[in-house]
Amino acid sequence: MLILDTQRTGVIFASMRSQIGSLYCLLALVFGCSGHPDTEHAWVVNADIVSADGGQSYLAGYDGAEHGFVKELTSGRLTTVHETTGPLSGIWAHGSDTAVAVGSLGDVAMLSDGAWHSSSMGAGLALRAVWGSEPTNVVAVGHAGVVHRYDGAEWHEEAVPTQGDLHAIWGTSSDNIFAVGKAGLILRYDGSTWSVMPSGTTEDLNDVWGRDPQNVYVVGGSESTGRHVVLRYDGATWITERAGTPFALLGVHGNSTGDVYAVGAARKGDDVRSAMLHFDGSEWHESTPPIGEFLWSALALDDGGCYVVGPNDTRVRLK
Repeated sequence: MLILDTQRTGVIFASMRSQIGSLYCLLALVFGCSGHPDTEHAWVVNADIVSADGGQSYLAGYDGAEHGFVKELTSGRLTTVHETTGPLSGIWAHGSDTAVAVGSLGDVAMLSDGAWHSSSMGAGLALRAVWGSEPTNVVAVGHAGVVHRYDGAEWHEEAVPTQGDLHAIWGTSSDNIFAVGKAGLILRYDGSTWSVMPSGTTEDLNDVWGRDPQNVYVVGGSESTGRHVVLRYDGATWITERAGTPFALLGVHGNSTGDVYAVGAARKGDDVRSAMLHFDGSEWHESTPPIGEFLWSALALDDGGCYVVGPNDTRVRLK
């Protein structure tokens, strides 16, 4: 059942994303957009949605090249709680009083001590995603192997064995963190160093989430291959659970009861349609939500449903 909770600007995206290289807009992750966003026709893009255990749910995104936002989700309604001068692409939250959002122009938005603050790591630092084990251990990743860690006071760059683009990050603890990216790239942090893990695929990997150390999911794919992939880490190796056509997967999230949702899009000619996979604890089910636009991020709910977000101010609760 589709429960409408969506607003759209009416702007139709004519081209799909083809690469991560243009981080001036999130359209460059998989489906086509080159150069800067068209500031004369700014679109509202809901890029990432998260929820903190025992805390608030937040959404990060942008509406043009020079305006990012953080919105708070309460009872199905969104309220803008912070704005930045650059687009935001990823967000992480902890409890009810800590959140960090990052963006492709080096912008950082941080909630601490009950107030939001903006800062910048520099316009040349293209950040894509962020995750933390606690407020004093937050890690942001991005273009060209960028990894920066926040210790509660300052951000510090970390050495990683790659210059490949990193698209997403998630971990089970401070000494078990995974970052994924371009052409099958997976990095793991063991508490002291980052190392490359064999993924068994050359598909672009776009998001990562796990329920525990033995159930970590990665999704990916791109328009250039016309394929998608779902990987699962069992605590020892990465296993390919699904791979095929005709859609790419951009986001993944699950709940504690075993439901996992992977979202993305398929393209047929000039027609772009949303796509979804749902793992019910035993098998994956494929569906095409009647939303129209492709989907970038999902937030699984304890009741078995989920929120999905994307371009054109899309925010929909699926039950």
